[in-house]
Amino acid sequence: MLKRRVLVLLDPASWDDKNDSAIMAEYQTRKKVERVFALCCAQGDETIHHWRTFADGISGCCVEFSYKGLVNLLEKKKKEK
Repeated sequence: MLKRRVLVLLDPASWDDKNDSAIMAEYQTRKKVERVFALCCAQGDETIHHWRTFADGISGCCVEFSYKGLVNLLEKKKKEK
């Protein structure tokens, strides 16, 4: 992410939580779009639950964003479309 300067959006079908995957598949069907990708973020303090769920073992790291900066960037990208 730091080297390429891009956020990775994953196919929800690859998620461990099949309830969330099913909800995203339903969203895709209702919106009649070919593909849906997602990035999960949490607002607030981290918890042991976050680490166990999203980065179990040594595979995870914490990436912090400026909330306002991220929202502004996403709004700008939305307007470019």
